[in-house]
Amino acid sequence: MGFSKAAVRRLTFKVQAANVIDANTNFVWYESRLENSPKITPDRILSQYAIVSGNAPSSVADLQSKIATGVLNGIVENLAGTDASPIYTELTQAINNNNTTWVAYTTAGDRSSARLLNWINPSSVPQSNGTTSSAYGVQLYKKSGSTYTEILATDQQGSGDDGEVAWVFNYDQGLLLLAPDLIATLGTIDGLFIRAYRYIGTTGTGTSGALIVQDDGSEIKANTSKLNFKGNLTATLNGDVVDITDETFVADFLSATNQWTINHNLAKFPSVTTINTSSEIVFGAVTYTDNNNLTIDFKNNIAGKAYLN
Repeated sequence: MGFSKAAVRRLTFKVQAANVIDANTNFVWYESRLENSPKITPDRILSQYAIVSGNAPSSVADLQSKIATGVLNGIVENLAGTDASPIYTELTQAINNNNTTWVAYTTAGDRSSARLLNWINPSSVPQSNGTTSSAYGVQLYKKSGSTYTEILATDQQGSGDDGEVAWVFNYDQGLLLLAPDLIATLGTIDGLFIRAYRYIGTTGTGTSGALIVQDDGSEIKANTSKLNFKGNLTATLNGDVVDITDETFVADFLSATNQWTINHNLAKFPSVTTINTSSEIVFGAVTYTDNNNLTIDFKNNIAGKAYLN
């Protein structure tokens, strides 16, 4: 019972060669109705997953405590509830009237709604001794009337067929695959449901816009990914526009003297403007000691400020 060896070989080939999974056994086995693509999309980049894998729960109670008020709050969603107040997520047949493949959608029965992806796989959260975090394991239920009955993966397991399991859940894709023998024993049901946990933390989702370099409004280069500046610059955000200006170094000389020595560390030979205490521009002889130091010599003793750009 369970998946036959031939079915396993075919499933393995489909995943390895075509990266697809059948949704309907009435079609040729290599045809697919659901995408299971290797491409990386922003919503599949789980940027906080290290927090999940780094905080393996010791029990279901510990896991739910971490989700409710602990380190996993806002990162993992509890869609299992508690035994006293269970939460059931209804699955939808990938193809009408075919029980081989079931899908978790945001709206049960609406295949145009988004799929519920990124369920936490127990093996992706290892304990310190290397075992998997069984607290994350998905639980499958069938509903008859108002009664939910759990279906174990080992239900309908055949002793003569290598002890294969009755169902498999793809945590990454939110897909449930049922063995033909299990389908035959389900009888009339009012739906299949799961209790499990999903990753809801931050992802790579977002608009990645091109950087466009402009000079006084005229486009110089679009789709720029990197800018190298020769000196120190400052940036000011004005709405969606970043204004980049040369950094200004200001040196104050409160006591009047005829020579100002300035260590600016701008790594360049900057332009120099000097003013006196009346904010009048005064002129002195600028001598660049090196690209981080200079002196300004005046005919008379002057107090004021020097602006270096």
